[in-house]
Amino acid sequence: MAGTEGGASDLVLRPIGVVRSPVGRGQAMPVNGVPAAVEVFPAYQPGLAHVEENSHLIVLTWFDRAQRDVLQASGRHPRPDGSLRGVFGLRSPDRPNPIGLHVARLVRREGGTCLLDRLDAYDGTPVVDIKRYSPSW
Repeated sequence: MAGTEGGASDLVLRPIGVVRSPVGRGQAMPVNGVPAAVEVFPAYQPGLAHVEENSHLIVLTWFDRAQRDVLQASGRHPRPDGSLRGVFGLRSPDRPNPIGLHVARLVRREGGTCLLDRLDAYDGTPVVDIKRYSPSW
């Protein structure tokens, strides 16, 4: 990534798929997420070769409806004194670059779809990457 703070560099992310979840936008997402799937677009499905050999995956999503101008928030558990916390110390989707990071157990793969034990991302959330995760690391 070229550029410095305040520079004019562009960063381009292309979704490789979408989250398929029973929880839609505007519905309450449980803190620990829900069973969900990642549907990988056909052009990127070759990247799933042998992914089922992994017990867990890291799923990176783009919270496309997040507020990108938020730097402080109360979070799910407000502080007793009412002060706000910086978003870099919270799991809030509202932040300058709303990238979601989810570690999930891979239940199984069905073609271009990875079924996961749980994600805390809404149905239709863009997926920007999938990475291998090993719980023993």
